[in-house]
Amino acid sequence: MYMTPQSISLETSIKVLKETITWFKKQIEPHDCGWMHTTIGGLNHRIKILKKEIKNDPSKETWSE
Repeated sequence: MYMTPQSISLETSIKVLKETITWFKKQIEPHDCGWMHTTIGGLNHRIKILKKEIKNDPSKETWSE
């Protein structure tokens, strides 16, 4: 499968979002961090959307040998 520049850019965005989630998880304390859980949920939702965009990218081509 050939990845388009668009797909590569989306993959990079996913990588950065995952790194951000990891950072937020390390910052969570036992109290007053509900907003961080909400943020992590929003970032995970965005990752799902980006993965769907990659899957549905009409400009990518599949090469068969």
